[in-house]
Amino acid sequence: RDLAERFNNRFGEVFPIPDPLIPETTARIMSLQEPENKMSKSDPNEKSRVLILDSPDVIQKKIKSAVTDSDPDVRLDWDEKPGISNLLEIMSGCTGRSIDDLVAEYGDKGYGVFKQAVADAVVAELASVRAAYKALDDAEVARLMTKGALDARQRAEGFQQEIRKVTGLSGF
Repeated sequence: RDLAERFNNRFGEVFPIPDPLIPETTARIMSLQEPENKMSKSDPNEKSRVLILDSPDVIQKKIKSAVTDSDPDVRLDWDEKPGISNLLEIMSGCTGRSIDDLVAEYGDKGYGVFKQAVADAVVAELASVRAAYKALDDAEVARLMTKGALDARQRAEGFQQEIRKVTGLSGF
């Protein structure tokens, strides 16, 4: 985005400026074990993250072992309750429900009930991705990758010519 804007400022409207698609909740999903840090697949602690292809059982275990405080009230409070606040945002992102709605439903039900609901929502959200992944045929994926590379190369060549022309490098 920054590169496209700088290039366009210098040479005219060549690159389209992409609009970010960042939802209010789940813009940053935090670690399940250290909710002050963002969730990362490079974190050495396997329980800190949910991977897209994790099995439902593994997802259940990871969500249930997520770090929380000792106050059983489910409410959004990043200063006092970062673990529960993180789970609320994850649940909201998976279900499309507002955090206020989730707090109204789970506020006094305790962490066990809430964590189970979050785990169920994450499992449901990722089920179609896991199913699609399992249905992939390696030969078809390889064929599509080859075709995609050829298509991308053709599109890029035309675009590169346009960029050379605009920048005065058309002789190269």
